[in-house]
Amino acid sequence: MDDSIFVGLDQLTILKGVLLAEQGRVLKEVTQTPLHAKTSIFLGSVQGTRKSPYTTSVKVESRANRSPRISGICSCPMSVDCKHVAALAFELLRSGRLN
Repeated sequence: MDDSIFVGLDQLTILKGVLLAEQGRVLKEVTQTPLHAKTSIFLGSVQGTRKSPYTTSVKVESRANRSPRISGICSCPMSVDCKHVAALAFELLRSGRLN
């Protein structure tokens, strides 16, 4: 995965997110809300270490002739650009919902 698309995530966080996604921890089909022509928000649920899954949202900004930029928020204690955001983004990439 091209880690340059992630705005505020470091390499280790991205790798942890990929592992969560590969373990099937992205639980819900994500919903998409277009904000405008170049930006969408995807909302999903990711199972972390706690009993209840975390609510996670990923903001995707399209850029002409470049990979999209991805950032996000989560209900986990880290709250911003965490491994759950990376997991949801990876699942979106893997499913073809992001280019």
